Amino acid sequence: MEIFSNGIISIEEGKDSVLGAPYPKPFFTHKVSFPALEILRIDGGNSLEMLWNKNKPIASSFCKLREISIENCNKLRCMFPWSIVKSLAFLETLNIFSCELLERIFETEKRSFATEEEENGEIVFNRLSRLEFDNLPSLLCFHSGKCTLKFVALNFLKIRRCHDMKTFSYGITNTPNLQAVEIGENEVPVSPTKGINDIIQAFFTQEIEFLQSMRDVELRLKRVKRGFWHKLNSFPQLECLRLIGCEDDDMVCLPSEVSEVLYNIRTFKIENALQLVHVFENEVLTTNNHVQRCAKLKEIYLWDLPKLTHVWKESSEVITVSLDSLEHMEVRRCENLKCIVPSSFSFLNLRTLIVNNCNRMVNLFSSSVANNLENLEKIEISDCTGMTSIVIADEENGEIIFKKLRCLGLDNLPRLFSFYSGKCMLKFPSLETLDIFQCNQMETFSVGMVSTASLESMTIGESEFIISPTRDINVIIQHIFTDRNRMEGSKEKREG
Repeated sequence: MEIFSNGIISIEEGKDSVLGAPYPKPFFTHKVSFPALEILRIDGGNSLEMLWNKNKPIASSFCKLREISIENCNKLRCMFPWSIVKSLAFLETLNIFSCELLERIFETEKRSFATEEEENGEIVFNRLSRLEFDNLPSLLCFHSGKCTLKFVALNFLKIRRCHDMKTFSYGITNTPNLQAVEIGENEVPVSPTKGINDIIQAFFTQEIEFLQSMRDVELRLKRVKRGFWHKLNSFPQLECLRLIGCEDDDMVCLPSEVSEVLYNIRTFKIENALQLVHVFENEVLTTNNHVQRCAKLKEIYLWDLPKLTHVWKESSEVITVSLDSLEHMEVRRCENLKCIVPSSFSFLNLRTLIVNNCNRMVNLFSSSVANNLENLEKIEISDCTGMTSIVIADEENGEIIFKKLRCLGLDNLPRLFSFYSGKCMLKFPSLETLDIFQCNQMETFSVGMVSTASLESMTIGESEFIISPTRDINVIIQHIFTDRNRMEGSKEKREG
């Protein structure tokens, strides 16, 4: 048994460690005692999964604990087991903020039967006067059992951004000194006929009704996984859906219900989903082998999806999906992404395509897809270390026309050999800006002929080059590549 006499434990954000060692699991055990501890503060314990184990602590441990503040502990699922309750007789303040996975504050043990005390007994907090919960997106309740809760001294209760909290407790809750509950942006009076359980349950119902009228919705992926989208028609006004992941996510593909929402929204964003391999199931987007149209979707943003390989899951079936309304697609920091625009998909109105830091992507799209991008106005590709060509040839005859492409930017593509790998003629009748930076392996723009009727000059590195009938972009890039190799060869000879 180790006994610690310190009155305060405060662990700041920055290192998931205590005295240089990883957090133990749990943080406290029955083998240690803190009889003098009054204040416990933890901020930024992102590897912390459990504060207390379920073994009953000795009577003197935590007997003077007055204040607990927990913040940014994103793997923590439950604060207190049943066994610790009676040791917190002096607890006055409990603050919990920004813990993404926290589902319960107090939890009864999971057993085949509950004890008489757990089922019909009561928990009395004689000194607890202040409770504040904020930004706990997974919180379901304060206590998961059915026993009575008594808060003799509670005079302040604030709950904000706890969107999954349906009730405070599943048993009776007694708060004789609490005048009101601050919930969301409202202050709701407590009365003998309207206790905190009633207030939270009513607020949860109202919030769902409020969400039904919302145009923009931001959700954690955990909520989506738990079946937040009960009915697609529950959100008839929805225009923008943003999904945000966290470190503990294990979702490989979005549920089919979310995919179907694409038919009715204008903007879709997903970011920081660390295990996502593909965003959409192709089977969801098609029925009876008919072409499916996402009639309203105009913008897609995919950010920080490190395991994503395909936006749409690969399928052995020939599937045609129309995204003719899509105007803007932006993909950033998806290091394992291989394919962004499948050949069986239609993007007739795509205007802007931005791709950044997708290192496994070798090509952006095929020549057959390129011919269907009739309204594309802007392409920006940067920091893709595996990219060898932007357009890969799947046919060698005819021509590829980018009718409306005005701006083309290529930056830090160290393996890029050319924009187009085939021999078809390329036509850019509207191209006005061509900027190329740090593409040192680029030998030519295209193996075939290139027409840029509106382009007067282009930028390579820090230099600007004038376009002329005898000096097109192919000639300029080939000369620069040859000059660079000559200079590097001369430098190697001098150093040798």
